[in-house]
Amino acid sequence: MIKISNISKPYYNEAKEFIIKSIKKNIIADEKTVLEIIEDLDNIEKSYLKANGKFWIAVEDETNEIVGTIALNEISNKIGVLKRFYATKESKSAPLLYETLERYVKEHGYTQLYLVSGKELKSAHKFYKENGWKKANVEDESINIYVRPNADLYVKDISENVKTDTIAEILVNAIPYIKKYSKSTIVIKYGGNAMIGSKTIENVMNDIVLLQSLGIKVVLVHGGGPEITEFSSKINIKTKFIDGMRVTSKEMLEVCEMVLCGKTNKKLIKALQKCGGKTIRDFWN
Repeated sequence: MIKISNISKPYYNEAKEFIIKSIKKNIIADEKTVLEIIEDLDNIEKSYLKANGKFWIAVEDETNEIVGTIALNEISNKIGVLKRFYATKESKSAPLLYETLERYVKEHGYTQLYLVSGKELKSAHKFYKENGWKKANVEDESINIYVRPNADLYVKDISENVKTDTIAEILVNAIPYIKKYSKSTIVIKYGGNAMIGSKTIENVMNDIVLLQSLGIKVVLVHGGGPEITEFSSKINIKTKFIDGMRVTSKEMLEVCEMVLCGKTNKKLIKALQKCGGKTIRDFWN
């Protein structure tokens, strides 16, 4: 019998060995990718369990051995990445692990999930497609997820499964706040790490349009850290962080201005207008 549970310290090393063994047996991955995975598994609590992360294991009752794993990292508000999904064929634990993850994301209001899967894992790709996953565009610069060579990026919209009665309940509960904040001005900070794919940006812009339609004036303050880091590396300007904060030199400041004003800001304005929203320029006209 297979038991699915949250990982605990006694299983950390065994989970690491199980995953590494599975990777070497089934996946074509470059040495750098394997080393990064090993480094993550050396500190499971930091890599997977912090910031609303989850890590489940499938354990065979008779032997008390791990026969499957699956993890979830929340990369921005209610958007997650499915990771470390491995299971032995003999145990047939893959559906049980996946059902556990799906139940969790629905109960906790996730709107979107991503995963990266090696092209060689044909049975896994078939499983994902049968469960509503679709291939995402790896060329989409707004998706800040590393996709290794010979791998595909998949996405699944969880919000499509939200029931009508749930939406009605949300709207009813929102009425007092709508009355309170109508005609007010609110500031929204939209971080660069939350600009995960065009669909996510569209969802955020639709929320802003909804607020505008309710008479709320929105000031959107946006980031763009991942795009700044990516562009600076292309022009050989080294990015430096101290305690998670970017060190902004004079030349880095010019890069920030170039990326945020010339690319990120225009992309968000275009997305907002496409959803029917208004910008400062629209109010002037």
